[in-house]
Parts: sequence; C-alpha cells; structure tokens
Amino acid sequence: MTKIPAPAPAVPLTTPAAAAPAAPVLPRGVLYTCNTNPAAVARVLADLRGFAAVHGWPVFHEVYDLAPPGTPRRRRFGWRTVEQLVLRGEVNAVIAPSERELACTRSQLFALRRWLSGAGACALYPHDGPPQPACTPVQPEGVQP
Repeated sequence: MTKIPAPAPAVPLTTPAAAAPAAPVLPRGVLYTCNTNPAAVARVLADLRGFAAVHGWPVFHEVYDLAPPGTPRRRRFGWRTVEQLVLRGEVNAVIAPSERELACTRSQLFALRRWLSGAGACALYPHDGPPQPACTPVQPEGVQP
C-alpha cells in the first residue's frame, strides 16, 4: 500500500514590502528664518534645530535671509533656495519660527499654505503658540510614499 503524503498547508506568497505596513512619511526638514541681525539668526536656527531634535525630525538644510521680515518671499534669496529644495523633493517640511515670518498678509498666508500643500510639504511654526499636530506631508496626487 502506497501512502500519499498530505498536501502541505497553503502559504500565501508575500514580498517583504507587502508583508510590512507602509512606513509613515517622516518630515525631512529645512530650517528657515529671516532677520537683519546675524546673531539673532544664529539663535533662531539653534532654537529650530532643538525643536526638530525633540520631535525626532531630521534636518537636511538650514537656510536664512539677512533681510527685514516684511521682505516679500520672492525677493529673499534664502527662501528661493527653500522653494527649490521642496520642489526637488529634497525636503518635505519647512520649520520656521512663525508663519508671519513667511507671509505678512492674509492673501500671502493662503498662497503659502496652498503652495506647500500642492508641493506635498508641510510647515511647522514652534513660536506660533500651542503645540501643533504632527507634520504629515500630503502626497501629491499619483505619488506613492
């Protein structure tokens, strides 16, 4: 009498990527400030660096402008660098002391927020009061993290 071996239990085929849950998109930050005083710029960047470290967010670049805070963003060479870093996907989180440092009028604030969202980035402003929700950058349509 010949024994027929029992069939092996079915094992689903998975790839390591399919087996593991998708990792959250962590902020890749750029620190930014604008001030006419170089000593103040250094202090603010140190504060922002500490803020990012406390939250575990890696900082890839530090950028500043030596200009009055009311200077339009389009006339700030440092800010233009931040824009390029975001557009190239090198960073996805802008960490600045306050939103008012980046935009002074209501229309500028809305334009800034719309641009960041459209670029798949977020912004964090530690000097703007109560703790903010975690920075979770929005993925542009059709882009997978």
